[in-house]
Amino acid sequence: MAAGITSNHNKNLGNGQTGNLIHNDRKINPKNVDPRLIQNNIIFKNSTLAAAYEEAFGDAIDEYNHKQKRSDRRKYDRKGYFKHLFGVEPENESAQVILTSTARGRHEIKSFNEDLFQVGDCQEFGHFMRDEYGNFIDKDGNPVKWDTKDRTYYDVNGNEVTDSSNLMPNPEAERAKAVLTCFYEGGRFKFAADKDGRPCLERLDDNSPESDDLYILPFEERNPSFKVVYATIHNDEWHGTPHIHIDYVPVGSGYNKGPEKQVGFERALADMGFTNKNVAYKQWRNNERLILKTICNCFGYETKTREEEKANNRGKTYTTKEYSDIIHDANADAQEIRKDAEQQAQDTIENANQEAQRTLENADQQANNTIEDANCQAQEIIEGAEVVLNTTKEEACEIKEQAENDAAAVIHKAFVEKEQIENEAETIRNQAREEAESIITAAKQEAADIVDGALRDKHNLKAEKKALTEENENLKNDIQSNRNQIMILVGVIANMPKKKNVIQNFISKHSAEKYEMDKEAYDGFMSAVDTMKRLSGNTLTSDEDKAASEERLRQIEQLKADMERNIREQAEQLGRQMVQRKVEELELEKNKYTSLYKNLKLNAFNFANRMCTKVSSQFAQMSKEEKLKMLSDAYWQVKNEQRTREESGMEMG
Repeated sequence: MAAGITSNHNKNLGNGQTGNLIHNDRKINPKNVDPRLIQNNIIFKNSTLAAAYEEAFGDAIDEYNHKQKRSDRRKYDRKGYFKHLFGVEPENESAQVILTSTARGRHEIKSFNEDLFQVGDCQEFGHFMRDEYGNFIDKDGNPVKWDTKDRTYYDVNGNEVTDSSNLMPNPEAERAKAVLTCFYEGGRFKFAADKDGRPCLERLDDNSPESDDLYILPFEERNPSFKVVYATIHNDEWHGTPHIHIDYVPVGSGYNKGPEKQVGFERALADMGFTNKNVAYKQWRNNERLILKTICNCFGYETKTREEEKANNRGKTYTTKEYSDIIHDANADAQEIRKDAEQQAQDTIENANQEAQRTLENADQQANNTIEDANCQAQEIIEGAEVVLNTTKEEACEIKEQAENDAAAVIHKAFVEKEQIENEAETIRNQAREEAESIITAAKQEAADIVDGALRDKHNLKAEKKALTEENENLKNDIQSNRNQIMILVGVIANMPKKKNVIQNFISKHSAEKYEMDKEAYDGFMSAVDTMKRLSGNTLTSDEDKAASEERLRQIEQLKADMERNIREQAEQLGRQMVQRKVEELELEKNKYTSLYKNLKLNAFNFANRMCTKVSSQFAQMSKEEKLKMLSDAYWQVKNEQRTREESGMEMG
């Protein structure tokens, strides 16, 4: 039978705690642990968080602080890095579990990580031998049960079994420990056989390689970016299987802000060659699982494929009410997502309309200002030309007419540009509306996927419940049939004393000792009948079923959180893009009208220069600087006279 490989990251394998150094070191006594079996554990690495952090980051922190000229940038030393991130000293009891921190930004970091690896399950690789009903077996072949409340073994008659060493050890547990030891410690091995002739690996003291040797890198050497704090094999859990806890601090390098080395799981994986952050951990985990499977094969164990391991996770059996709650929650989540998406889309459309309206108003104002400036400049240039050159009335009319034509052209151009700005604003509004509609469509599709997934789960779980119910009914029928046969046999035996001759013949043919043995067998039959009565109504659900169900519920919650985060990120990104687009468009409009103003001023002076040159030969002989100065003086003379007339009119009024 193929053995499965179990690996978990910052999760427990059963009833134990995860990411807890006190639990792993057995400084506390969990209920699932037999204190008499703690001596079977193997400790590979026993360090502290304080030592691990100082060894991993101390030199980088010292180098960084040495380069800083300002004291306020030296926020911590090599011994204070852990407290800076997580707010407690590394020796504190609360620091012995995985802590999280956002001291380095919005991305959350953990104080350390834990990975667990296990070969097979408790039925096949557990510490003690088990019978077909899951009971432990003592060395005399009798079934024994463990009471989790008072941590005591009892036989089937309820008598206490005080010495767990009388239980039948499982040789497969020792072989599983050997596999996990090779997985962590590594080394050079040769292919060998144990005392029972089964294949295994024998460690070689000589490191000189031979063609048939197998070399396995130790865990710390093949993962140099993981600073191991604690590593142990647990083989003291009464119902458990040998498994290894590896607690480590991920050491990332290449940081530009702060010390060159800092706590960082993704950066640590990238330093070891797993650069795609979306699948980096899966790639690393699959690499470690492949090493463990290779060692299992060397010990003669066939390992399951990933598909076979997933197929064994049957899932939890739900009641009708639980089915209804799952579908109701899924529909509620989908409805909430739709409402959020529609609200975000509406907000996006409103913001786009407001931005477009503000852009149009600014464009109108700028266009009106440009037109007014053009009219004023044309009028002032015409009046200045009339004053300076004292031209005839006809020439002045021609100049004025030409200036009015030029001003009309400028005004027409400004109106055309205004129309273009309005068209661009309408295009932006349409784009925002389309983006909002796409967000709503995507949210509706995600909500529909959630409901479809819940319905599929409901169908599968109903089928599993039906199969379990049929299996339970078959067991009840078998038990009832056996019980009827036993009761018939008991009735026959009970009627035997009424037949005197049969009893005399029985006593003459058999000794008293033989009769007592038959009576004990009869008592055994009755005990079995009572046991079957007690067990006939039981329906068992495995720990794997519960774990798979919890994992499925966790995946549903994670899917909901991921969808909400994606919608928020899309809305934020859309808002940032629209704001950036508006800023760029307004900047272009500003530059456009600034250039237009400069061109209008230059065109006005050029027009006045051409008109004055035609009517005055003296003006034509002047240099460019003299012409500019004369036209500028004329402009300001007209401007001052106009201001004087306006002030005089106000005084008279």
